Amino acid sequence: MTDVKFLTPLSGFACGDNGTVIYTSNGGGQWTQLATNSTKNLNSIDAFGTNVIVAANDGVILKYNFISWTTIDYKITTKSDVRGVSVINLTTFYTCGGGGFINKTTDGGVTRTYQSNPMMAPLKRIYFFDANKGWAVSSTNNAIMRTTNGGANWLFPSNVNVNISFTQKQSISGSIGNPFCLHPKNKNGIFLLSGSTLYRSLDRGETWTTLATSIPGSSCHSFFVNANDTNLMIASKGAGGGRVIGSSNYGATWYDIINPIN
Repeated sequence: MTDVKFLTPLSGFACGDNGTVIYTSNGGGQWTQLATNSTKNLNSIDAFGTNVIVAANDGVILKYNFISWTTIDYKITTKSDVRGVSVINLTTFYTCGGGGFINKTTDGGVTRTYQSNPMMAPLKRIYFFDANKGWAVSSTNNAIMRTTNGGANWLFPSNVNVNISFTQKQSISGSIGNPFCLHPKNKNGIFLLSGSTLYRSLDRGETWTTLATSIPGSSCHSFFVNANDTNLMIASKGAGGGRVIGSSNYGATWYDIINPIN
């Protein structure tokens, strides 16, 4: 299990991998598994009254009202994990995670507002003492953010300094526009069509593998991978994107779809 929350000395919940949520009504003497209808790994759980919220992987949360479960998809393109949750009342709660996002809802998750914060790192946990005072932490540094106005402003303690540096992982040449495409089947995967060379990373850009070279056309203007079949790719080439090429074998070979020269 990854987290536990007790509403009273007797009543509590715990969550874990593969959509597992268990409940006790006798202080942990006995636990009953609840049918969440989810297979996501669950990271954090919090509750107020009959409002139970569970933070999950792949940009979703689970919501339980002691009758039924609802899955709320944050529709994050990168499928960032929701790592922490803090419930204030029956309609208001905060969640955090991903590359450092914090969002707040006041209507039970129907709509949410993302809050600006200075962490610039994945957020692991968030906790609110009341409607105004809250704290959030990352798993990659020793800094703790706090707010005293419900998240309108998030601040570090006065002795915390933020240093940002960049490391080049892959050089890009012969590209204009957007040569990147997220892997539709692997949230850690990225494709890059740089000029005449196609690269792929499966660790969010840390390391890269060359998939193909000598791809026809000049600069890459835009590039897409089919969401249902990654063998299928399409790209527009040239400064104006006038030439369109496609591949049906994972980028190994390419053919013209539109070629103004011809």
